[in-house]
Amino acid sequence: NETFNGATALPACWSNSGTIYFMPNSNAAMLYSGSAPTTGGVTYLISPELSTIDGNHLLEYVLTTAAPNNNGALEIGTMSDNTDVTTFSAIPTPTPNGGTYTTSAITAPGDKYIAFKFTYTAQHQGVTIDNIEWKTALSTPKFDTSKVTVYPNPTSGIFNVDSELNIAQIEVFNVTGQKVLTTANKEINLQNAANGLYFVTVTTNEGTQGTYKLIKK
Repeated sequence: NETFNGATALPACWSNSGTIYFMPNSNAAMLYSGSAPTTGGVTYLISPELSTIDGNHLLEYVLTTAAPNNNGALEIGTMSDNTDVTTFSAIPTPTPNGGTYTTSAITAPGDKYIAFKFTYTAQHQGVTIDNIEWKTALSTPKFDTSKVTVYPNPTSGIFNVDSELNIAQIEVFNVTGQKVLTTANKEINLQNAANGLYFVTVTTNEGTQGTYKLIKK
């Protein structure tokens, strides 16, 4: 984790290709073209070596800008060699507009570094990076089947879904996989459906799902 608080030069273990500025009291790293370039160029800010680019970790950072409408020139990627920028491999990131960003979990077998790549096209263009965190990715929430009850089962037509979970929707499918109905109601009417086996799929607000067998007779 790096806040750059009080930094006047690139902190130990970080590396770069191109110029990184640390303005007084900015507490951030500025990837900046300066006044010299007229044809453009690229600056890289490269993290210390990481051993956990394994799909179980992600990057969070704060982005601001030193030149309007230039944040789109920022890419995030991984590198296998912090002295060879040709090893940079970009990862999917949203088009940045400034703010706090969190990537999806990053996996890059063989790569050891995370890098910020800023491509400028004129003088006085730049982006400012702050509050960089390499974080454990949250695991996907699991559906707790014990917290849902479908009753009565068997049913003659009217049945209920009782749960302490936040249910977004309930879907009912027949044995051929055809959807019979979709509802947010916890009391469901299958009186007009044929007798037989059905599958009740419960989806929570968090996107988790559980499926239950239901017999109508």
